[in-house]
Amino acid sequence: MFSGIVQQEAPVLEVLFREDLLRLGITLPLSYGEVVHIGSSLGVDGVCLTVVSKATTREGLLVRFDVMPVTLASTHLGELRPGDLVNVESALKWGDAVGGHLLSGHVMGKGTVVDIRQKGHDYQLEVECPEDWRLYLFPKGYIALNGVSLTIQSVEEGRKHTTLTVHLIPETLRTTNLKRLKAGDTVHVEIDAQTVAIVDTVRRLCLSDEGKAWTKR
Repeated sequence: MFSGIVQQEAPVLEVLFREDLLRLGITLPLSYGEVVHIGSSLGVDGVCLTVVSKATTREGLLVRFDVMPVTLASTHLGELRPGDLVNVESALKWGDAVGGHLLSGHVMGKGTVVDIRQKGHDYQLEVECPEDWRLYLFPKGYIALNGVSLTIQSVEEGRKHTTLTVHLIPETLRTTNLKRLKAGDTVHVEIDAQTVAIVDTVRRLCLSDEGKAWTKR
């Protein structure tokens, strides 16, 4: 589990495609050697990945992950190239403060940046999501973009897409790769799991014969 409080950006060093998976390598500061071990989970642009190897290099700690086709299909990890910067968060430990909101690292899919507006310190990011996500998106609700815990400020529903707007504070821009986004880029989207569970349960109940009978009472 993660909290969506990204600790830093990390450069991609290796992107190696094999027969049925992607071997991804990123470089972290050597201080991560105390908390990152083979089998550890790390959030990489919001995607929960398992460390399969680590090695000390001149650049720092080289950490490698295997990314399966099912993950590549719903993320932009397969589009990364050496030199790209990704957001990194280590997994929560019992007793850690949850500064954002609880995340699993299982992203729902990708959203597309449609507009960026900045006026002084007010940095607004508009992201277009699939229309069938609209039931889970509402003002003041939780959202994670590239693993960053954010609060939805507004939602605009369209025929084929739903667009959400978030405001980013200077500290978020400083520590994450969201500042590098431009119109047309994709971001990983993870919607709050509790919201999804509540909405889906209510829908299932209301659409069932038992639920319809209950509402008529």
